Amino acid sequence: MLLLLWTITPCHAQIPAIEKSAPVDVTFTSWNRLLQLKNGNTHYFSAGMRGMEVNVYDATRKIVAKQVIKSKYLKHRKMKRVFVAGLYEIGGQPVLFYWQAEKSKPVMYRMRFDAGNGSLVQEERIGDMPEIKLMRRDGSDIYVEKDPATDNYAIIFFNGNTTKITQRVRVIHYNGSHNVINAAYCTLPEDHDHQRYIGAVVDGDKRVFLASFAFNRDAKESSPVYISRLGVGDAAFFTKRLALGQEMGRTASVMHYDRQTNAIRLLSAKLSSAKYPFGTPTFYYRAFLCYIDAEHLGLKSEKPILNKKVNAYAMTTLGAEQGFAGVPQQMIMNADMSITLLSEEITQTIVRTRSTYNEYSVLGTMVISELDAEGNETDGYMIRKKQECDGLVESMYMADRTRGKWYMKQGGDEHSSFAYIRTEKGKYIIFNDNRKNFDREEDDAKRKMARGLHQFEAACYKIDEGGVKRSYLFGDPEKTDARHVVMITSAHQHPTTGVYATLLREYTDKGEAVRVAWLRFP
Repeated sequence: MLLLLWTITPCHAQIPAIEKSAPVDVTFTSWNRLLQLKNGNTHYFSAGMRGMEVNVYDATRKIVAKQVIKSKYLKHRKMKRVFVAGLYEIGGQPVLFYWQAEKSKPVMYRMRFDAGNGSLVQEERIGDMPEIKLMRRDGSDIYVEKDPATDNYAIIFFNGNTTKITQRVRVIHYNGSHNVINAAYCTLPEDHDHQRYIGAVVDGDKRVFLASFAFNRDAKESSPVYISRLGVGDAAFFTKRLALGQEMGRTASVMHYDRQTNAIRLLSAKLSSAKYPFGTPTFYYRAFLCYIDAEHLGLKSEKPILNKKVNAYAMTTLGAEQGFAGVPQQMIMNADMSITLLSEEITQTIVRTRSTYNEYSVLGTMVISELDAEGNETDGYMIRKKQECDGLVESMYMADRTRGKWYMKQGGDEHSSFAYIRTEKGKYIIFNDNRKNFDREEDDAKRKMARGLHQFEAACYKIDEGGVKRSYLFGDPEKTDARHVVMITSAHQHPTTGVYATLLREYTDKGEAVRVAWLRFP
């Protein structure tokens, strides 16, 4: 078995070709995001107390425009009440979707920017939902789902707790020119007290698919899962109950549409059990992958994610005594229709006293699982890490991050988590590790916690048939006389060129400089 032959080798050479911008002025308490466009430009967005700023870099990585955006609607001084629903390139332009609380009513806006100079082209109010309690918004949100193959997208107003069941879910389907293709309410064929969002996918300018589950307050009945479809010209959604072998309950999911087989792939992490040792809850999740026929909305197959290859690798190569116990964070559809699953172990902690309240998360061991087009596990490997960040990090947060979703957490996780980069010749993992871990073997489970900027150094793992090679992402700090930390949440990988752009914090004896860095992996 190939897994048994893999080795992990320290390699201090710099792997990617790196380009850096001149230093930029960054407020890390605000929203920071990069977007690489098809025309070669890179837009750096920042929104916070200073308002919204846009820097534009051309293909030579030189800044060609700087804009201070005068928004009519964005409450930039109250970013805690702003929720970014997505940032995409649509029609050749950067398009930002956000909603914010206005007298406790969520209102959705769309901002379009010029691809050349970053100026604001148009800002529109799209719609709103009834008043909700923001601190307890479970079941109510506004989602933006874009078709990755085209510029078509859908905006979903989801109000799962309202008693007006015919007005719980409103879907608007748009084309790449932001014109409405179709719009309708999605009403389930059976009455339930509550409804929850699972996911949605857009099939170009033809159809929108929505998955949800419903339940009643008494919880005595099952929680059925529904798949709904709205086609162009349809007056209403067509909805069917999905014959799953298990209920949903508390879940996090990601969906993809496969045009080659006309099937929907749904990955879910479902809460399976909870234990309360010494009053501290411990939650266990069960992950499964469903294939749904897009024509008849029937379940084609349902497979549990067992991580057998991953666990074999962990025990034989890393010497682990037990298997992986994390949750999925992202499902990636590859060009050959195979699947890459990214998973991570997460520990959430809440500390309450009479005068204080604190939340933090530990992001632990990561796992990369390779599945074939039918969902069968073909390969798997594990990389140990241990990062601490403020706030509670949830399952599938990496899928949300890919879509550009963001909201201000208690402290933030800008420098935690990891990124997966795949090219034609290799697979790469990058993350900020504790510098003391670079001298440790990968089978050493006693890794040092990475919990602050003063401890971080950007690491890179290359994974191929020859094994796993660990290196410094920007070179050995002792040789470069600099220390480097990447801001994972700001990054964007170009869908065509594969270039990975991120904000880089660079520390030298002259102080700190923040730059945009473009990484091209072989």
